[in-house]
Amino acid sequence: MLSLKHLSMVLTTFVFSLVALIGCGAQNEIEVNGKKVESVKLEGKVVISASISKVGENMSDIKEPHGEYTQENTDVLRTFVDAINRAEKLAGIVDVATPHYQFTLTFENKTSAQYFLWLGDDHGSLMHAEDTHYLYTLPEDLLKDLDEYVQ
Repeated sequence: MLSLKHLSMVLTTFVFSLVALIGCGAQNEIEVNGKKVESVKLEGKVVISASISKVGENMSDIKEPHGEYTQENTDVLRTFVDAINRAEKLAGIVDVATPHYQFTLTFENKTSAQYFLWLGDDHGSLMHAEDTHYLYTLPEDLLKDLDEYVQ
């Protein structure tokens, strides 16, 4: 039979564990327009916005952003993060045509990351602007949404 002291320790541990779990869940939520929504994260950093720019004649010719999505657009931000996380690296060094778009993710800690994006009817590719030696293919199920969001 459990002693009162042992039972007290078990209950205390349970309560602290429950509070910790609830607290961790709350850290994944943000408030947008008075509603709590799950934050979108990339590599542990909270994404606060995504901006879309067309690319001109070369990778240095980035036009002014024509699209901007904020935390109010959780589904859109999640699609861009899913594209990054699920893209598959192509083997070898690549020589590519000028990308169609550049998108920039801005994080809560005031840093940002830029990606080049190529979209076709049945294929898409992604490249991190800081690492242009590697190209990644995009999952087909994201192409339609990405195409809609970058227009």
